[in-house]
Order: sequence, then structure tokens, then C-alpha cells
Amino acid sequence: MSSRRWLVAVVAALTVRPAQAQTDSSAARDSLASGGVFRGTALRRLPIDDPRQAFTLIPGVVLRDGDIGIATSPDVSIRGGIPGQASVYIDGAPVRFQTFGTQGIGLAANAIADASLITGVAPAGVADAAGGVVAYVTRTGGDRLAGQIRWDSDEPFGNGVSVGYNRLEGSVGGPLPIARNLAFFLSATLQGQRSSYRGLGAASVPTYVPAGVDTVVDVGGAFVGLPHIVQWSGECSAASNAGFECQGLRRPMDWSTARRVQGTVHYAYGAGGTSTFSITGLGSDLQQRIFPGQAIMDPGLYGGGRAWSTIAIVNWRQQLGAFRGGPLALDVNLSIGSDHQISGPLAPESDVATRDPWLGIAFETLHFTGLDVFPLPVTDQLVRNIRTNSGQRVPYPNRVDLANGQPYRFNAYGMVSGWPTQGVNALLTFVSERRLQGRWGLDWRPNATHRVTLGVDGERTNVSAYQSSLISQAFLDAFVAQPTRFGVFASDRMALGSAVLDVGVRYDRISPKGEFPTTPGRIYSNPAWDPGAATSDALYRSSVAAVFTKTASRGALSPRIRFAYPVSSGTSVHLGYGRFVEPPSWATYFQLSNADFDYTSVNGPFGRDVKFATASQFDFGIQSAVGRDVVLDVAAYYKELPLYVERIKPFPDPLNVGDTMFVNAVTRQSESHGFGLDARLDWRAGAWLTASTAYSLLRAHTDKTIPDGTTHALAAAVALRVPTDWGAGTFVGTLTRNLSVDLMLRATSGLPYTRLINTGLGTVAPGGVIGIGLAAEPINSSRLPWTKRLDLRITKGVRAGGRAWTVYADLRNALNFRNTIALFAETGGAANDQHRVVALSQEYLNLTNEASSNGALEPDGTTVNLTGCGTWANSANCVALTRVERRFGDGNGLYNLAEQDRALNAYYDAFFGPYLFYGSGRTLRFGVELEL
Repeated sequence: MSSRRWLVAVVAALTVRPAQAQTDSSAARDSLASGGVFRGTALRRLPIDDPRQAFTLIPGVVLRDGDIGIATSPDVSIRGGIPGQASVYIDGAPVRFQTFGTQGIGLAANAIADASLITGVAPAGVADAAGGVVAYVTRTGGDRLAGQIRWDSDEPFGNGVSVGYNRLEGSVGGPLPIARNLAFFLSATLQGQRSSYRGLGAASVPTYVPAGVDTVVDVGGAFVGLPHIVQWSGECSAASNAGFECQGLRRPMDWSTARRVQGTVHYAYGAGGTSTFSITGLGSDLQQRIFPGQAIMDPGLYGGGRAWSTIAIVNWRQQLGAFRGGPLALDVNLSIGSDHQISGPLAPESDVATRDPWLGIAFETLHFTGLDVFPLPVTDQLVRNIRTNSGQRVPYPNRVDLANGQPYRFNAYGMVSGWPTQGVNALLTFVSERRLQGRWGLDWRPNATHRVTLGVDGERTNVSAYQSSLISQAFLDAFVAQPTRFGVFASDRMALGSAVLDVGVRYDRISPKGEFPTTPGRIYSNPAWDPGAATSDALYRSSVAAVFTKTASRGALSPRIRFAYPVSSGTSVHLGYGRFVEPPSWATYFQLSNADFDYTSVNGPFGRDVKFATASQFDFGIQSAVGRDVVLDVAAYYKELPLYVERIKPFPDPLNVGDTMFVNAVTRQSESHGFGLDARLDWRAGAWLTASTAYSLLRAHTDKTIPDGTTHALAAAVALRVPTDWGAGTFVGTLTRNLSVDLMLRATSGLPYTRLINTGLGTVAPGGVIGIGLAAEPINSSRLPWTKRLDLRITKGVRAGGRAWTVYADLRNALNFRNTIALFAETGGAANDQHRVVALSQEYLNLTNEASSNGALEPDGTTVNLTGCGTWANSANCVALTRVERRFGDGNGLYNLAEQDRALNAYYDAFFGPYLFYGSGRTLRFGVELEL
């Protein structure tokens, strides 16, 4: 087995046609651990937008976010692990974005040969495996030149169900004639959507945008342009909307574009081609515009984000001959990769050029305000500036002229606050990470019953992160570090009769190579800090030595034991135990490590040099062939789930000797654990029908003060294939030839939350913080409803022009389930009338007061007379309100209470309405694929 495929070890091959998986060595079954594997051909048939969405078909996996489209990455939780924080490998190289602990680089399905998932105990060669292991193997070219082109879109089906999703992809691969056994493969994918998917009912909710100048108003001798406001989302006719066609479900400036490329060159040499060498390069880029919301009237605050990643991977397997009678091979895996993320307000020229790209696919690179005067990523000099409270630390320091403001009622609802019309003061973030990784291993088979593996691996990472307001140090957080990891591992896989025992151990030494202030938040406010450190290198070094403490290197021993035994010809059991080191993400570890209480709060949270957690997992499973075409897998496990949480901790205050400070700091919580049961049933009914069903049960205990939480998840895949020779010569046979149907069903129990006494705060669950409101019941006594989803793809193969074509219809949430994904903790539902009153009451009062002060309040005490705007102190507000009264009333210039209700409730429904608490509704796509 080549080194680029060494991680594809799974319990069973989970594809739409399970038996086929055994024909490919990369999908070979490993009975020593729970998990599953997909062949790339199966992934490309399923109704999914990201390969990770298919992992829900493996028991033990739960997906709650990112289940459709590309705007949100799939957050896969494996056996209770932190969502999105599985260990990820591509062609044997680790690719996890260590700053956040998540998968950075994105892969398209057309680049994948196999994707495997280990939910149980991973072999000793895998370092950070506590949260599960995802391993991708990319495609290589075959012995003939072949390719594919594919396009699909939801654009033809109307903007009531369409967000403007489009996908274009192609691939080509085959032999290279310059040498024998040399092959290549290239793939590229473009995905775009003109708006994010929104909740059920969102297509009827209006959204308004400025569109040029309506009129110019004289305000005390200054001429102010009143923006012309038109409806964008929702339902309307162009005739009644100044010629603008309403966009239904789509929101303005809310697009996402994903670009992914992959290329591989693979060479086999030596006797029988058993020695191999390959180079793989991958790149991904996700750009997004973020719907401005209540900043829609201020183009300076229009924001976006970009995340881009690259990696180059070298794999080399060299047969070294025989050692003591057994073959010996060297496996080498080297990689260099990078991940970057940036978000913030867009530079004006970038904003104008990228507001509505065709098909939602933008080729322009987004540019951000402030980076022309404040280069990033973070440097040591910037860290020094922050620590010494000197030099430039933000792009536009103290530029009060760039502060946000709202001098007029220039918004669709005539609201006096919350709708800035000037300023650029938003949050800018930039994260950069570069990694160099290497692994060397010896694979020795001394005899037929032993396979011994010895190896070392290591990596060096450069991480930096920055976050701040553009004009002040509010929210300022920045760090730079160069953590390293070194590991050694050994294992012996032994055949003991018909049983298999795999015993392994690894040792890892992790060095964060950073430093923390001895008391969090006390740097230049610490009396030990010398004010001259800003200009003197010597004083800076001595001040750092006096105030900071360097991080400690930490080592961990991780034993792994895995065992499998065939009880009978159709039944086998496996069990395993493993221990894993699980450090926090570097963003959690180093957060606020250079911040001072001079401008930040003790509420942090502040990172610190916490001891790294180690986690154990026990895994036991049974696989049995219930019948000739039915296979049942059942597994039970116990797993520790360590967390890094925020806790109030005491620290000595050097500014006030003898006093104690209580600071919110990162703390390791080790008592968390979970018990679980996984089950899968695979069934095949001849050549027509295959099905696979996965069930997951997890009972997790995360805190002594919080009751245990139980999660249920059910997923199923069903595939119907009409044989090509069925009904030959008949009309029905011709119609159904090469017809297939692929169906995915998923149902997941809801998350727990705590009901609060309704005081109109509008706290949303899950995620609402206890303490923001008074609990009306014991913690986590309530639960969100189950979520359900049925996705369907119908495919028909045809031949035209001498080519093989495939056309398909892709239906998501086919039964249009209304899935509640959040709710008001104060009501347990998607509506909160008391919050509506609290949110709007000040606006009613402000309107009444302004009208009264301008002599425009009618005797009924609520109606505002807008017929004499020239007498208003702020005439622009009066003119703006005439447009609001025309939009939500009869346009007679008398803004009565009923019209005010319609305007302000329209605002509330747009920003707090029920659709925000529901998952996306039904959507339909059409696609076509051409085999080259």
C-alpha cells in the first residue's frame, strides 16, 4: 500500500454500492477501527455540495450547520467532538488549519478518489486523532486519457426557491507519454451562489437597498442627498418598484464563490511498479460578500471575507529489498502548506466592482479598507508596538472623522438610530498560517504474521492573527508564534491465527514557542515594564523578561491497541483502546496574549499556558452478515471529551501589590466524556436497489453543573439503478435505461437549551448566555425539535453526438420540512411579542418627540404631519419620513399610527422574523455532465 493511502483504514466501505468498494485497494477494509469510506464515484453521485456533507452517512457523525451550499462550511462532529475539529489528511499529509483546529483547504468531489473517516481508535502513525480522522486520497490518471465536464444550476426555477447557485467543474487525466508508468490528473471546480440560503418563508420578506439619489434637501444651508430606496428581496413588480425586479429569496451583496484546483503527477517504478513517487498540489479559495444588514445605507461598512489555502505534497515509497528475510520499504511524506483568512469592510473600488457577480462567481480578488496603510500579516514589530503602547497599532488611529454616525433617518423604515450612513469603523481580522511537515517511516514484514512500522514525524508552523477596530484599539488582539511538534511512533500488526492484533505507541513533544504575561492583561501597565522599551532594544528585552513567561514544551505518550477476531464465517468483532494528546487551537491558546487592561476588559477571555489535555477512547464493535445481502454493524464506545473553556481565575495584580485580580482565562476542563452507540445496516436487493442506514446515539457529560445531554442522529442513503438491459426493445425500457435515483435522508435531535423568564431581551437559543436573562427552569431542561432533511437526485444517461451525457435533477429538502434551528429562549418559539415591544418602543417615542418639537404632532398624539418639512429643524428627516409614509401608507403626508406600525414591524420582521429561526426550504437544480 503506497504511503499516500496509508491512512485509509476503515471498518467497512460505505458507498451506494458497498460491494464495489472492495475492488479498489484504496478502499480496502480494515476491521480494526470503527468508521467508513466513500469512493469518489459515490460522492459524485450524491446530492451534496461539499464532500463532508456525506459523512453523516457514517454512524457517529452529526452535522448541524453547512448542510447546503458553500456559504457555510460543514461542521461535522465525530462522536461528540468539537464540530469541525477532526484531524484531516490529504494524501497522507496533515492539512488542519491549526489556528482554529478546523479543515482549512477545501476539496471538490471531482478531485477525490476516496474519502475515509476513522471514528474509533486510529493507528499509532496518526498524531492528533482524538476528534476523529478524515483522510482524503486524490485521484490519479489511468492508462488512457479521459475527462469530464459538469454544470448545474438552480437559476431556471425562479427566485422564490433559487439563491442563484451555479457549479462548473472539469477534470482530465491519463498517461504522460514522456515515461512509462507516469500519469497525471487535473481538476478544477467553480461554485457560486448569489445569496446565502435562508430560512423557510424568507422569500416573502422584503429587503431594501439604496439606489442612487432621490432628491437633495437643504438642511440649514447644507445640501444633503436623500437616497432613493428600492425593494430588493421579497415579492414585487418592477412597475411598482422604480423599474427594479424583486429577487425573492436572494439578499443583496450576499454572494459566495468557491474555487478549487488539484493536480497530481504519479510515477511507478521498480519491480512490478511497487516503488512510487507522486507530487500533489491543491488550492482553494472562498470569497464572500456579507449582507450589510442595518449598515446597508453606509457603503463604507459593506463587508466581506476571503479564505484561501494551498498545499504541495510529496509522497515517496521506495522498496529497500529484504531485511532478515522480510521486505523492507521506506515511506516518506513531505508537505508545505498555508491557510489565510481575512474579513472586514471592503475598499470602495472593490465594493463597487463586486456587488453582484454573474452566476455568483467572482474572479476579482476582494480588497479591504485599511490594508493600504497597515500591512498584514502580523510582524514582531507590530507585537512590540502593541506591548509598548506606541507606534501604529490600528490602520487609522484616532481618526474620529471616520467614526460611524447616523445624522438622518435615511433608511427604509425611517428609524432614527441603528442605521449608520457614514464612517468605516468596523472590525478587521487577518489570520495567516504556514506549515512545513515531514514524516519518514519504515515498513517491514519479517514474516507472514507480522507487519512492523517505525517512524518519525514533525511539523513547524508559523501562525499569526490580528483583530481590531479600524480607528481604535477596541477589540485589539494580535499574536505571532512558531509552534513545533515532533513525534516518534512504532507499531506491530500481528496475525494470531485468524485474529489480528495491532499494538502501537507514539510519543509527541509539542512546543508552542510563545510567551504570556505572568498576570494576564498586565504588560505596559505592569510597573516592571520600562517606558523606554518602545525605543530601546535592550530595555524591551529586559521588560519582556520581567513581565512575560515563556511557554513550556509538553510531551505525551499515546498507546494504541486494536484487535479483531472473526467469530464465525459471517461475524467478526473488533475492539480498541487509544490515548491521544489534544492541545487547544492556537487561536484559543494565544488569544489576548499581548493585550493590556489599559484598553481591554478582565472579561477576556485570556489565553495562557495551560497543560494540554489527553483523551482516552474505548471502542467495541460487531459486524455480522445477517443474510446474503444484509450486513449489520454495531459499535459501542466510551470517549473523553476534553474542552478548553473560560473560567474566572485569581492572579496577583502587580499594579496594586498585595491585591488579587479575577480574570476570565482559558482553562482545561477534563471531566467531559461521552458514551455512545453506533449502528449501520447495509442492504442490497440485486442489481436494482442498495441502501445504507446509520444511527448514532451519544450521551455526553460536559460539566458537573449541567445535566447529561443525549443526541440521536439517523441517516440513510438509497440508490436505485435501472439495469441497462432491462426492458430491452420496449418503450419503457428505452425511457428508463441508464436511469438512477440517489436519495439521502437525515434526522437529528435538537440541541438542549434553558428557558428564560420573558423580559423582552430577545435571547436566542442555542448559544444564548445564561445570565443574560433569568432562568425559568433548570439548565438545559428544554430542547429544540428534531431537524429532518430529504435530498434527492434523479439521473439519466444518454448518448448524443457520439458522447456519453448525463442529465439530472437535484432536489434539496424535497418534502419542504420546516426545521427549527434556533428560537427565542424566553418563549421557546420563533416569536417573542415582548421583545418586539422592547425593540420598537424607543423608536415610537423618538418619532413622537421629534414631531412634537417641530410642531408636527397632530392632536391625537401619534400622527405626524409631514406636509411642512421646511419648518423642521432637521428637514432631511421630515423628507425621509414622507418616503416612509408613502412606502408603508397612503402617501397623504399624514404618518399615522397604523402606518408607523407597518413600517416598524416590517423592520422587526426583516431582522428578527420567524424565517431566521428556520432552516432552508425546498430548492431545485438542473445539471448536465459530459464524459470526454
